Amino acid sequence: MNPQATSEFELTAASMKEKISKFVQASGNSKMVALVVLAHGNSDGDILGVDNKPITVQELVNAFCVEQLHGIPKVMKCFLRLI
Repeated sequence: MNPQATSEFELTAASMKEKISKFVQASGNSKMVALVVLAHGNSDGDILGVDNKPITVQELVNAFCVEQLHGIPKVMKCFLRLI
């Protein structure tokens, strides 16, 4: 097993979704996957990209919990600073 970690910074809302999709595609043979999001958020609990466009936590869950990762343990944690 060869653990890997990837960090991305200063992403727009669309880029976050795209990076998560690529991460999921590359993780299909993993023993487990973890996704940690550190971002600004709004009072509705949405995650904000650097373009101030929101992504709901549910959108991230939907992008992360897909058939391709069925049966693989997943951990997702979002840390948001309200602005």
